Amino acid sequence: MTQQKCSSLRVAFLLWVSYGLAAYAASAVQVEPVRGARPVAIDGKLDDPCWRAARFVSFSGDDGTRTEVAFACDAWGLSIAFRCRELDPSKLRATCEVRDGLFAFFRPDDWVEVLIDPGNSGHDYYWLLVNPAGRRTDLACFADPDRSWNGEWQAAANREDGVWTVEIFIPVAAFNRKPIASVWRINVARRRACTGQTSVWTGKHRNPATWPTLDGFEPRAKRFAYRASGLSLVPADEPGKARLSVEIQNLTGAPVNMRPVFRIMRPGSARGYVPHGTGPREDVRAEPLALAAGMTGRIEATVRIDPDETIIAYVAVFDQRRNLVFCTPDVGVRLERRIGGPGPRYSYYTDEARAGLQFALRPPTGNRDLVLSVQLKDRDVWSTSVHSAKQRVNAEIDLTQIPAGRHRVVARLMDGGAVLAERTFELTKVPKAAAGSEVKVDRWSRSIVVDGRPFVPIGTSPLITHGLTYARSMMSQMAANGFNTMHLWGGFLQRDEKNRQIPKLDLDKLRACFEGARESGLKVILSLGVLVQNNPNSPFHKFELTDNERIALMERIVRCVRGRAELLAYEIADEPEFFLAPEWTERIYRAVKALDPYHLVTINNCRGARSTLTYARASDTAGVDYYPCGVWPVGTVGPLTSEVVHLAGYRPVKMWVQGYKIFKPRAPTPAELKMMTWSMLARGASALFYFIGRPGKELWEAQGECAREIRELTNAVAAPERNSLTVTCPENSVYASLRRNRGRWWIVAVHEANQPCESTLVMPEDISDGTLQVLFEDRHVEVEGGILRDHFAPFARHVYTRLPNAGPE
Repeated sequence: MTQQKCSSLRVAFLLWVSYGLAAYAASAVQVEPVRGARPVAIDGKLDDPCWRAARFVSFSGDDGTRTEVAFACDAWGLSIAFRCRELDPSKLRATCEVRDGLFAFFRPDDWVEVLIDPGNSGHDYYWLLVNPAGRRTDLACFADPDRSWNGEWQAAANREDGVWTVEIFIPVAAFNRKPIASVWRINVARRRACTGQTSVWTGKHRNPATWPTLDGFEPRAKRFAYRASGLSLVPADEPGKARLSVEIQNLTGAPVNMRPVFRIMRPGSARGYVPHGTGPREDVRAEPLALAAGMTGRIEATVRIDPDETIIAYVAVFDQRRNLVFCTPDVGVRLERRIGGPGPRYSYYTDEARAGLQFALRPPTGNRDLVLSVQLKDRDVWSTSVHSAKQRVNAEIDLTQIPAGRHRVVARLMDGGAVLAERTFELTKVPKAAAGSEVKVDRWSRSIVVDGRPFVPIGTSPLITHGLTYARSMMSQMAANGFNTMHLWGGFLQRDEKNRQIPKLDLDKLRACFEGARESGLKVILSLGVLVQNNPNSPFHKFELTDNERIALMERIVRCVRGRAELLAYEIADEPEFFLAPEWTERIYRAVKALDPYHLVTINNCRGARSTLTYARASDTAGVDYYPCGVWPVGTVGPLTSEVVHLAGYRPVKMWVQGYKIFKPRAPTPAELKMMTWSMLARGASALFYFIGRPGKELWEAQGECAREIRELTNAVAAPERNSLTVTCPENSVYASLRRNRGRWWIVAVHEANQPCESTLVMPEDISDGTLQVLFEDRHVEVEGGILRDHFAPFARHVYTRLPNAGPE
């Protein structure tokens, strides 16, 4: 066959595939609109008139078992009916008894699935599951996946001879995590427990771009017009309570009577193995609210609150007939305390003479006194008073008067003799380390400090499982590529040859890894995760040990390395949300800190920002891994990072970047890799790692370029003052962050899309005019009237700063 003929056939094939995909994407499923009252009573019986008249479509699995499905809609939402043929009902399994329990790994239930992309995005969707007992599970499948999402939908199941049936009703207003489009995409599926097979109606199971659209369903026309803003959580008069409130504007053009309910989840209070999410929602009813057309009102309720707790909350608004008319966005809300701020700067102190304190008073209080005291066993060992009218208040503690130990810093905002507010912070003082490094968290800048200097970890793993020679060779390559940190996974803890259930601990190999790091000038994050995996359902579960045996082995490892200067941190768990109870990881955290208070303890969560809250008490940092290429747009790393940073509070954020093809259809391009790195950095990450090992030449060089540039900007990354700038550009695809540190400033601007654009950055008042240098580029830009205009190539990043000798910073 000639090359020309091959080329022609290839073009014809691609045109055929493109036509097929285009035709497929344009396909639609008919939805029967029903006038008047809601067409379905959700009881699972399929005896409503609309189902008797509906057009059911059928699909079958490899085993030939048939499933039928039909769709109907009313003024409020979408109804779906399933008829699942099952010749032997004894084969049905419905063991799940809780909301969201079907998401548990290896759950052996039967279920049906509804997968909906109400934003018509082609990549974001909601995943709803129902088993034969009518138990529901739901998941928001976005770039930032959310197992904590509990939608306002209904379901019921029923069993008859040779069939089990399901009815589902989904209000339009239930989807409150992403914008809703006028066209929805949908797919359905069924899982049979007896065969373990999932049969899919059409298209690809979890690829919304291949699903049909709903025809005859107009969701925007059915959604009442409301606008929500200002969801806040402020202290109430009662101790341990707070006021949760949100403003609602009525844009319907008619008066409405609202019956609002706050739905609240407390991820930090999750206990036990919670594979299905971060805990159940609790309902807090608010007072009914009547709003005239165009008017704005406030919905409020009192909720209990724990110190420094972040809750996940939204408001579901119903009418007098209990129809859901609106849901506010489902967001993480942190308590806005009268005395806020990070308090003591560092996570611990040794031989420092003074400890800096920083507070943020909300609202600005006028001339008030802030009385500070350090308490040891409820006894004051030091106190002072600061008089200030400013919102930000700085103070210092004389540490020479404070003995070693864990202390309480009590801050009281006073008006004369009256206490307006009180807040307690933790202050830890330990003896200076006898050997090795001292690694701390700088709460003011949410960054990492090593031996008194800011440090920005950036690196990958040397793959010790490939052998010590390979690993040490890669360590030197990492150092040559600009990396300063390695993530050490495995290789020193293996199954014993005689007894496969008992681990063989090779401390000599572990020491050799640290020697290799020392020779290459690398810091080490040491993974202890294989020992923490005490859940037999976990794929990382390797050893049949008791919990006490696991802790004893872990303590041997800590004692072996804690005096090494190369040690930066211990990672005690990787993706624990699927298999580990939070209280177990907290026990590990306390055991490590008891032996080594001088280094960080970290946990890496899996993609979802909210899961970091569940394990916050077991980690000195927050962070997730996220590898979008081929599934989600790479620009989605930005919003995900921002959410992690928001939920992390005053902890540093450590992010994993997709370094090559991993679990996805393709690898990132070098431009995409650099954009993802800088986007995470600009939005607040303080440590960056590439998954995992060494990729091909171009991606390795891209990682090295990022590493060298970021190390040069250590003071910018570790800046205590960080503010996002207002940026105007098409598609809102440019993000810009202003950093100030010790009289210097930098602006890191990142274009998170693959189309070029012209952007305008609004500068702060002290940078209203002048010439700026663009670091790592041989050019300058002008600021005129407080405006900086620049061109951004696809996925470009620009770092601006003042030209040398151009006046005061």
